[in-house]
Amino acid sequence: MRSGILDQYRRIDCPIHLIMASSMAGDSDDERARWRNENWRAGVERLTRERPHVSTSWLDAGHRLVVTHAREIARLIRVAAH
Repeated sequence: MRSGILDQYRRIDCPIHLIMASSMAGDSDDERARWRNENWRAGVERLTRERPHVSTSWLDAGHRLVVTHAREIARLIRVAAH
């Protein structure tokens, strides 16, 4: 799956800045949620290693980050646009 996603990013020839949630599976101490969050972060880290034109900002947020962190996301977009 990740290889396919990496291939998609190869096709994009302009800089990309991703705003990522650190806890996409929630902030539970449950082993499964912890594994999913670690796997999520590892996938994003691999993407930025293999695709130098991709950068990231991490927010201490969950899957609903566009609702819970709207102001911070807007600020990051404004900064990235300049």
